[in-house]
Amino acid sequence: MLKLGVVGLGLGMTHVDAAQQCGEEVALVAICDANRDRLQAVNGDIRRFTDYGTFLRESGADALVLAVPHDLHAKMTLEAMEHGKHVLLEKPMSTSVADGERMVASAKERGLSFMIAQNWRYTPWCRQIKSIIDSGELGNIRMIRSDWVLNFHDFYPKGTWIYDGQRGGGGAVIGLVVHNLDYLRFLFGEVRKVYAQHLYTDEWSSNRAENMSMIQFEFESGALGQMLTSYTPFINQDSGPLQVYGDQGMLTAKRMFPEHIYVTSSSRTSAEKAVDRRFDEVSVEPGEPFAVTQLRHFAECVKTGNKPISSGEDNLGTIRLVESIYESARTGEPVLVGCL
Repeated sequence: MLKLGVVGLGLGMTHVDAAQQCGEEVALVAICDANRDRLQAVNGDIRRFTDYGTFLRESGADALVLAVPHDLHAKMTLEAMEHGKHVLLEKPMSTSVADGERMVASAKERGLSFMIAQNWRYTPWCRQIKSIIDSGELGNIRMIRSDWVLNFHDFYPKGTWIYDGQRGGGGAVIGLVVHNLDYLRFLFGEVRKVYAQHLYTDEWSSNRAENMSMIQFEFESGALGQMLTSYTPFINQDSGPLQVYGDQGMLTAKRMFPEHIYVTSSSRTSAEKAVDRRFDEVSVEPGEPFAVTQLRHFAECVKTGNKPISSGEDNLGTIRLVESIYESARTGEPVLVGCL
C-alpha cells in the first residue's frame, strides 16, 4: 500500500478525494497546507502539517502529491526527492525547461517515480479519441484544432498568484491550455514549429501574464494545428477541445469532458459527396473519476518501477513547447521547438 501525503489543499483536494476512493492501493497518511481551516476540513485519522519541511521529515509518507503555485514546483519537488519521496506533481511541471531537467535528473539519480498530473491523459474521452486516431481510421492527419476559453475571474479572486506572470510562469498558455498542449503531444506526437501572438488586456493580470493567445503549430508529422485561448472571455463558450481533419475522416469533440465524440470516415459512410456525409455519435465509455485512475497509475508505477504515462521525462516535451510559444510571442517570429 502506498503511503501518500498531499501538499496544497486547493486543487489538492481533488487528490485527497481520489486517495480516499482508491481502497487498499493508497493510504492517505498526511496533508499539508498553511491554511489551518483547510486542514481541519479534511476528514479522517490523518496527520496535519502547516510547515512543508516538518511534513517531509515527520509525515511518514512514501510519496506525495504537490498542488502548489507554479513557481514553487521545482523547489518543493527537489526538496521532496532529497527526502526520498516519490512525487506526483500538478501541471505544469515547471516554469522553465531548465527546472524540469533538474527534477527529472534528481528522480533518475535516486530511483524515484516522478509523474505529472496531466489528467486529460487519464480521462475516458481522451483515451477513446487516442484509440480512434491510432487505429488509422481517419487516414493521415492533416489539420488539428484545440481551444479552451475559461474566465478565471469566476474562480480566482483578484490578487491570486495565477494572474502574476512571474509566479505563474506566464498566463493563459501555461495556466490553462497546458492541458491541451500536453494532450496534443499525447495524441499526435511532437510539435516542430510554433508561432504565437498574445494579448495583455486584463487589469487583474501583471508581469506579462497573457490573458489571450492565438497559436499556430507545425507537427513533426507535417500536420498543421491551431489553438485559441483566453482566461478572460465574456462567456465560457468553447469551439471545442478538439477537431481533427484526416485524409479519410474527421473527428470532433464539441465540449470539454464530452459525453460523445463525433466521427465520420470512409469506413463509416459510402457517400461520395462531402455534403452528404454525416457524423456518427460515439458514446464515451464510462469510467471511474480521472483523478482516481491517475492516482492508481501513480501507485502502480511506484510499486513496479514502471515509467508513468505522464512521466516527468515525457513532460519535458510539454514544457519545451510552452517555452517555445512564449519565445515566439516575445520575438514575433516562428520558433523551432527545443532549439532555444
